[in-house]
Amino acid sequence: MSTQTVHTDLIVLNRLRYGETSLIVRAFTRELGLQSYLVKGVLGVKKKGLRASYFQSLTLLNAVVTTSNTSQLYTIKEAKPLLIGQGYLSDVIKSNVALFMAEVIASVLSEGHPELDLFDFALDQVALLESEKPRSDFLIRFLIGTTRFLGCYPDQEYKKGQVFDLNEGTFTYTFSASQALSVQASARLAVYLGIDFDKETPHNDVKAMRKELIEGLLGYLSAQIAGFKYPKSLEIIQSIF
Repeated sequence: MSTQTVHTDLIVLNRLRYGETSLIVRAFTRELGLQSYLVKGVLGVKKKGLRASYFQSLTLLNAVVTTSNTSQLYTIKEAKPLLIGQGYLSDVIKSNVALFMAEVIASVLSEGHPELDLFDFALDQVALLESEKPRSDFLIRFLIGTTRFLGCYPDQEYKKGQVFDLNEGTFTYTFSASQALSVQASARLAVYLGIDFDKETPHNDVKAMRKELIEGLLGYLSAQIAGFKYPKSLEIIQSIF
């Protein structure tokens, strides 16, 4: 039996109870990409070096993981938080933002494929969420940034009056209303993308505009990423922002 030990930073995405005292944790790791881990006994008698609270959505950990050629599941042997306290986990708004981000990240990754640039971007976004109250356009910027590191950043050729085609990722005059942002939302997206330099970068758009942009960007990711699933937390996010 061949066993491998890897020391890696990781971002917890979600967890599922396994048996009476264990968890199966899905996490985005720097070295190994998206992986599933068996965390044995963490819900039972206090386990040295591991706590159940470590495995909440978007917790950042430095961990020692092991795997063998006889098992499809990695195990987490040791772990410690990368951010001391991680206060966003106890803040209602921030914890829901964290859940949304974790769901998006989990849905755009393929199992076992390292995405170093996306990992570093996600790490920066979590640190930003920890350090300050998220602005109303935080998740719009997060979604746009995610497309950059997935290689599907929207086309930057824009002219006034065009709309953003969610299937093609381009601005166009010819479109199907069900597959494009409105003219107004397309113009705002152009500002976020840095195309329309004559306008100030928005962060105080009306709620309806933010809703359309977030839903539109999720629709765009769905068109670009096979198997993409809309976050279950979307409705809560819409009520917050």
